[in-house]
Amino acid sequence: MHLFSLAASMAVGLRAAAKVQIANLTISNCNMERLFGDVFRANNIAKIIIKDTPIREIANDTFAGVGEFLKEFHLVNSRLKTFPLGALQFLSVVTKIVIDRR
Repeated sequence: MHLFSLAASMAVGLRAAAKVQIANLTISNCNMERLFGDVFRANNIAKIIIKDTPIREIANDTFAGVGEFLKEFHLVNSRLKTFPLGALQFLSVVTKIVIDRR
């Protein structure tokens, strides 16, 4: 599956769950290098864990719309090149951020 179609499939699945409270969303061993767009928007997600996924970039608008709900964000064993300060500015109630590139 191509990177773009994988991200699009994930976004469609999350949109189907819109307005539903999601306590913990875990993305593991997913072949995507970029988080972008409205993939998490319109969802009430309390905790996002992304692990063992080769993400290199998180776009500035990735957490727009979910920042008022997201309390924890974990990015473990990624390939992140730069700290995603622009994306994290939307996380208004976050209490824990873990970024581990290993």
